[in-house]
Amino acid sequence: ATNTSFTAGLVTYGPYYIHHPVFTNPDDGDCNDWDTLTFEICGLEEAQYYFRVYAIDRNGNVSEYSNLVNTRFDNTPPAPVSIDSINSYATCTEEMKIEVCWRQTTDAGIGVDEYNIYRSDTPGVLGTVVGTVDHSPLISAYCWTDVTPNSTNNFRDNFYTISALDNFGLENISGIQRGFGEGTPPYPVRIDTVYPQFISGEMHIVIEWSDTTPPDYGTGGIGNSYRVEHTGDVSWLCIGDPDIIDIEEPTYAHTMVLPRSIIMGSPNRFFHIATIDPWGNESGYSQPYQYTDSSWAADSIVMHLYHGWNMVGLPLLPVSLYYRDIFPSVMGDALTYSAGAGFITMEDLEIGYGYWVYNPGDMDIEVLGYRIPYLNRELPQPGYYMVSGITDTTGFSITPESALSVSNVIWYNPETGTYEFADELEPGKGYWILVEGDCQYDVPGGTRKQFNYQPQWSAEILVNEQPLIFGIGSNNLDVKMPPSPPEKVLPSLLSETGENMIVDFSEHPEWTIRLPEKARLVWNSSQNATAHGLFIYTSSTVVNMSEQNDIILDAGEYKLVWDNVYPEKFEVSTHPNPFNSRMQISLSVPDEDYCEVNIISVDGKKVRNLWSGKLSAGKHTFHWNGSNDKGEQMPCGIYLVRTQLGNSVINKRILFLK
Repeated sequence: ATNTSFTAGLVTYGPYYIHHPVFTNPDDGDCNDWDTLTFEICGLEEAQYYFRVYAIDRNGNVSEYSNLVNTRFDNTPPAPVSIDSINSYATCTEEMKIEVCWRQTTDAGIGVDEYNIYRSDTPGVLGTVVGTVDHSPLISAYCWTDVTPNSTNNFRDNFYTISALDNFGLENISGIQRGFGEGTPPYPVRIDTVYPQFISGEMHIVIEWSDTTPPDYGTGGIGNSYRVEHTGDVSWLCIGDPDIIDIEEPTYAHTMVLPRSIIMGSPNRFFHIATIDPWGNESGYSQPYQYTDSSWAADSIVMHLYHGWNMVGLPLLPVSLYYRDIFPSVMGDALTYSAGAGFITMEDLEIGYGYWVYNPGDMDIEVLGYRIPYLNRELPQPGYYMVSGITDTTGFSITPESALSVSNVIWYNPETGTYEFADELEPGKGYWILVEGDCQYDVPGGTRKQFNYQPQWSAEILVNEQPLIFGIGSNNLDVKMPPSPPEKVLPSLLSETGENMIVDFSEHPEWTIRLPEKARLVWNSSQNATAHGLFIYTSSTVVNMSEQNDIILDAGEYKLVWDNVYPEKFEVSTHPNPFNSRMQISLSVPDEDYCEVNIISVDGKKVRNLWSGKLSAGKHTFHWNGSNDKGEQMPCGIYLVRTQLGNSVINKRILFLK
């Protein structure tokens, strides 16, 4: 049989009597000696066989099997080997390795032992053995890599033949010799230049190269792709370890744009490129190209940080964006602010953003980096954002223009601890910008939205040096106070809806100043003086601002009233009437007294209480939006505004429309 279990190729001969002539030396009839029987089997193919014998006596009893005998014989070499593929792979500068692959061959007899790989630099010549591959373990395909191929003729002078050897040393070298096809492997590229470029608000590194493939070679370079690899040390380039080499995805372009963040730890970066042709063969790597990042000795700007909180931005694009590398003296975190998100702690800074940083003292900080020629940033929702400019002093713009709430930006003056308006962006400073919706912030900018609203009258008052602007005019001129600096609350004007304002214009000559702490108020009496004067109402006195220039007040809320001599009588007016969304109710109060303002339905039921408490002498304003005390919208119809001041009651009929 052909296996030890005698289940494959089984053939049984006999039984034969021991004196049968089939044996070439049959039994001699002498039972007192040993006899050797010889049995010949002819016509076997080359293979491996197993033999065993058993005996049967005259009574039909059967013996056990004899010992097992194995025999192998072979008189021909194995079948020839055909090479399936030859591929080249870049290893180093103008160097490559060549991988040769073939399928297993067969041997009908003794079996294949190993394969010899012959290489020649001349087609048709067998050449010399350059490698050996063991046939075991048996696999469907074998590959061998030539790490030192002939480099002549762009590595095309490499012709391979695979021979198979059997266990008796018989070799078959008749397999077909194979080398590279026409126009392959490809030629290495030439790296022309590597340079920095500012793109979409960030600095990038651009690599450009040329394909050196001759036009009459293969496709002439058409269809080639290129794999860019780079690292910080030229000696690492040929190691091929992805832990120390950055390997980019292949591209068909002759240029590649990479983030500047690839420059780290050293100003130097080394590049080389492998060409990959349409057949998947690679060239050797190009000559290395060294790029030195100029930002390590580039432009510099000196920024002065004051003791305390500073509102800053990036005047240059530095090598490291980590805020402590840029401002090593600051304490705590760097904070930025975006509408909808509020204050956010940042470690890596970005151009176009403003930041709060706390410095323990006054000092100059030198910032090194690339110039920032322009920037743009998305501002996705209405509200305040902290922004910054570029390397030069310039303007900004918002697209669409209608999204800009105020034509100016607001910056924080660390010397006075106050917010101030600014028309331009200075390098290194952070600013507040207020927008009304989704828009794009661009620096430098073109024309900005122009506000044509002109106030009837305006004035400025300094509260602990914080400028607050108020006056008579359209609410479209109002500007909300930006979020206060960390660990500080700034004084403000208080709008009718309770919002903190830095600019508050009203159609009615009354404003509220909110003081978070004791403060000194300073104004220009000649600017604010009018025919009827400007007054500050405190709990104990009325200050005629035309007669003095300052006052110190404790924390609290105070009324500013213009042209407001105490009314001679109690009066109530409503506007507009009829109304469909919001009505204003104005009261003239001659003397401080207890007051209630209620909305009454036609059946005499109280719908909404707008005020219950004391009112100081002067003019006061309330609003009703058509809802009851539960916030539920009331039906349209006739209602009464019932106002009681002391013992006096005034009813005003109003019509609510929808």
